[in-house]
Amino acid sequence: IPFMEVYKKSACKTREVLVDIIQEYPDEIEHTYIPSCVVLMRCAGCCNDEALECVPTETRNVTME
Repeated sequence: IPFMEVYKKSACKTREVLVDIIQEYPDEIEHTYIPSCVVLMRCAGCCNDEALECVPTETRNVTME
C-alpha cells in the first residue's frame, strides 16, 4: 500500500464507528437492544502533530427507532 494512501486513510476525521450501547451508557439502559451496537459518526484517526487532538465540532443526540 502506498504511503500516501495509508496517510490519508489514517488522518483525523469523522468516521463511522461501532458503539456498544451498554458500554457507552451503562446507567441508562432499561431495555434490551438488538443489535447491541450501533454505527455512529465519531472523531477517529491519527493527528500528524502530537499537540493536536481529534475532537468534535458538534454533538447531538440521535434517536434510534
